[in-house]
Amino acid sequence: MDKYQKMAIGILIVGVSIALIYVFVVFGGTGINGPSSDDSGFPFFIIYSSWPAIFVAISVSIIAQKRQEAKRKEEELRNQLEE
Repeated sequence: MDKYQKMAIGILIVGVSIALIYVFVVFGGTGINGPSSDDSGFPFFIIYSSWPAIFVAISVSIIAQKRQEAKRKEEELRNQLEE
């Protein structure tokens, strides 16, 4: 694993952790006798408010993939020059 893959995995873990904390905080006071038992907008407010984390996770994975492709092409060129 190179450092970019480790960095991408770390960012993904942090993003998932933040999302889980957010969900627990949001739903901590809800329930039968909770202050807000209206969960009609459930999936939308979580996705809307966490779109930066989703965007970063997708971007990091795309960047890591592009770097791997560039590295692979560079190695192929080196091998061709050595022959």
